[in-house]
Amino acid sequence: EFGAPNDDICLDEDRVKALKDKAKRSGLLYIPTPIRHLGTDKCAHVLERMRSYISSKVEVLTESEVVKVLTSDNKVDGVVLANGTRYLCKNLILSPGREGSDWLMKEVKRLKLKVENNAVDIGLRVEVPAYVMKPVTDYFHESKLIYYSKQFEDQVRTFCMNPYGVVSTEKYGDVITVNGHSYAKDKTDNTNFALLVSTNFTEPLKPPKFFLSKNTFIYLSINSLMQKVKNIYY
Repeated sequence: EFGAPNDDICLDEDRVKALKDKAKRSGLLYIPTPIRHLGTDKCAHVLERMRSYISSKVEVLTESEVVKVLTSDNKVDGVVLANGTRYLCKNLILSPGREGSDWLMKEVKRLKLKVENNAVDIGLRVEVPAYVMKPVTDYFHESKLIYYSKQFEDQVRTFCMNPYGVVSTEKYGDVITVNGHSYAKDKTDNTNFALLVSTNFTEPLKPPKFFLSKNTFIYLSINSLMQKVKNIYY
């Protein structure tokens, strides 16, 4: 309807079984998952059509900063924008993202709401020559592999694999992070993916966002946070 491909990448049962067995011998768990790859170059067109459809049904406001949540009698009433405009509602979904998380926590405290921290994924993005992952990516596009550490049973998993893709930088406020993507047509000679460790933070490291941001900046002030493989010597 919006221009995305209709077909999933087929998962051959024999190849799935072979990869599961090979992963198990290495202490890994392979999760076969149907993939439908759009490509970064096609995503913009798909999102544009989706937005056009949504805009025909509802009013979409951009560059309209919400500064306060309105409540009465323990129920939500709406929001107030930075320019003073009020929008009333019976139900409200807040999804301010990373940059809006500080504001959200302030509103949570002001409204005396109970919150719980989800598990935090801490990790890095790995880039390798495409031929390293070719036996997997050529048949499954990406591999969802899970490993449990022997000492603490921390879950380590691969995420967001981009065959023949590129590594890109993203900025969230004062923090610069990395991400990865791949195009539908243009290919590179590299494949990248994230390695994530899921961690539940407890006191005194709650909330985890502020702990991670603070310590990342401290570490960056004295060391490199990332290195290329060729810069690591044994």
